Amino acid sequence: MVNVGISTTHFAHVMKDLGRTLVVAEGNGRIPITKTVDNITGRETLTKGELEEITAIVARVDTTWTQEEVAKLEGADGFIMTYPATTLNEHDYIVFDGNTYEVFKLITVKAAELSMFKYGLLVLKE
Repeated sequence: MVNVGISTTHFAHVMKDLGRTLVVAEGNGRIPITKTVDNITGRETLTKGELEEITAIVARVDTTWTQEEVAKLEGADGFIMTYPATTLNEHDYIVFDGNTYEVFKLITVKAAELSMFKYGLLVLKE
């Protein structure tokens, strides 16, 4: 294997500079959403958990972004980036600066087979 000089510490430096802990006491954080499917009817039920802290980079779509940058968000109201080991799933809610967002698309970004960070698109819920 060829060493390409990539490590997970690269994203750790970005998180150190731009990340913040969404603190529950301040009304911010992650609300886990559990999806269950009835094995008879096939009906899906989403259940909210309790607000918990998460360390992440969260940004809202802003009018100062270029049209090309906004287009990359595919109609999202914002995005979230966090460590690959952080528990974050599609349909989870992120509460940030008085707004609640749903994670509607989530990927783990990899480089040279290393999980570098999770990236999710957010849509405003309320």
